[in-house]
Amino acid sequence: MEYEKSLPNIIIFVPDELRGDCISLEGKINPIIKTPNIDQFAKDGVAFRNCFTVNPVCGPSRCCTFTGQYVHSNNHRSLYQLLQPHEENLFKFLKNKGYEVIWVGQNDLFRKDANKGSISRRIRIKTKSLKLTLITLILVKI
Repeated sequence: MEYEKSLPNIIIFVPDELRGDCISLEGKINPIIKTPNIDQFAKDGVAFRNCFTVNPVCGPSRCCTFTGQYVHSNNHRSLYQLLQPHEENLFKFLKNKGYEVIWVGQNDLFRKDANKGSISRRIRIKTKSLKLTLITLILVKI
């Protein structure tokens, strides 16, 4: 129990369709655009400013990011080949280490049957605009 209390809270913010030069980071990236909430996340935590992906499609790219495997290693080549229950991933690892993993928003990473082993709870955001549902926010907390 003491071990779990000493774990830091983690928020992983993974927006969909947001180019890296479309945020401000206090004017360091783009001085014209104002993104105060994202700037505050970065100020309080870590922002990966020089990050690359091995696949231009969001689902396969996220499979790579959160498993550490290339798309061809586990056949994650399209939006329809998501993570399966047997595959190791960052969220399953954190859940097994005592974190409560809460997924908020769109899921384009896990197959439905793979959620249970990696995610403690899922919160869906219902909006009238499809564009607003394209943001995925993953919360990992104690």
